[in-house]
Amino acid sequence: MNIKAGQLQTTEDSPSSSPGEFWSSLLRIKDSDDVYEPFVQCTICQQILSYDVKNETNSLKLHVQNCTKKINLPKSAMSIDCYTNKIATLSSDDKRTKYGLMKTIKSSADILIPDRTNISRTIKQIANEYRLKMNEILRKELKQVKLIGISIDYWKNSYTGDNYLTISIHYRKDNNPVTYMLKTILFSGTKSGENTV
Repeated sequence: MNIKAGQLQTTEDSPSSSPGEFWSSLLRIKDSDDVYEPFVQCTICQQILSYDVKNETNSLKLHVQNCTKKINLPKSAMSIDCYTNKIATLSSDDKRTKYGLMKTIKSSADILIPDRTNISRTIKQIANEYRLKMNEILRKELKQVKLIGISIDYWKNSYTGDNYLTISIHYRKDNNPVTYMLKTILFSGTKSGENTV
């Protein structure tokens, strides 16, 4: 039997034995002989749910509450995980957590910002994932490479004033230059030759 084919019909009649405000969001289903089927249809998400008059209606009530919450969320709201991943990715890229945070978050009283612990944990997780990917790439590609170059670069983060040392690997693949940054570390010494060695 099928609602779309016209074999079943929906009705707004709620059962007399089960009063509740949530019934305004549910339609009962009847067959062509006006006999109620053991199903209802949610008017919010159009989902068909099982229902028996003998059983309790807690699951139906919860379903309607969840559907109502979903449609009341602002369309532009992003999940906490989305913010955490964006912040952590930016932070691991440029070592400027506050700058990365400001770049990714627009002020909104409706959205909770993840705490510092979640962000640092996510940064470590993303960094470990990148390390594993980098190891796989380098193991595979360096088997075919004849010459490699290693270089170092000092740079200063103008936002925090911290000095960093970055170690990079260079080689050619299919006549195209390839460069990967292997490691960036906080560098407390001066940018002199004796500190580099």
